[in-house]
Amino acid sequence: MEIWIPFANNHSAVINFNEPRDWDKIEAALVRPINAGWQPLDAHIGKGVPDGFVYVGGILACDGPTWGFLEDSLKNEVEPLPISVNSEPYFLLHVTNMIPCLNVQGSKVLRSPTDDSLMGVIHYGFDEYLLENVFLFSIPENPQQIFATSLFKTLIENKEIHNLDFQHPPYSMS
Repeated sequence: MEIWIPFANNHSAVINFNEPRDWDKIEAALVRPINAGWQPLDAHIGKGVPDGFVYVGGILACDGPTWGFLEDSLKNEVEPLPISVNSEPYFLLHVTNMIPCLNVQGSKVLRSPTDDSLMGVIHYGFDEYLLENVFLFSIPENPQQIFATSLFKTLIENKEIHNLDFQHPPYSMS
């Protein structure tokens, strides 16, 4: 199994929010496990023609038809946060699937000199057996980073969904 970092590529449309303070709402929502009170935010196309995934900062986001294709596969791993782009439905994909699969001994990590706590991950090593049948996930040591498995990459490729690229995270060579 391969692990990837998914991201909207440079062909994707760029979404801009109508209210600059909406970023505060988004940041607050992304640290909560569930956002039952989420209200759709209004946005517009900043540039490009939307098709599949769109660029919204570093957040995975897609148009309504793309979410329709992905919903059944991702419903247990992602909370779709609706936004309204020129009155059309789009979704921020809030990955709620937190899996403690970082193999710290097999990773290269940065530790605090004062208490030896984990401050960052330089090269990732994963316990891949914990990722069977998983599409998207994050890890407790770096919750803002979204990872994808080969299962998700294959799903995107098979459905021919546009404007999403994948890169390998920096892996530990040990």
